[in-house]
Amino acid sequence: MSESIEIPFPLMQRIERLKIQPDEKPIDVITRLLDYYDDADEIDEETNQRILKGLEDVDAGRHRPLRDIAQEMGI
Repeated sequence: MSESIEIPFPLMQRIERLKIQPDEKPIDVITRLLDYYDDADEIDEETNQRILKGLEDVDAGRHRPLRDIAQEMGI
């Protein structure tokens, strides 16, 4: 199925700014962004468990402020 739509100018400007290559077509930009959105939306069970463990660690006070870590690293 194919359908033509008119893209409002402000949206087209945003699409143009998101091009990876100067000759990338708007449909390629849109497809890439949709693919990223679909991929980013899925978290496997192992990752989910690690996130939950990290949140438990923070709640239990098992963490260090980023400021302290950066200072130790000299940044």
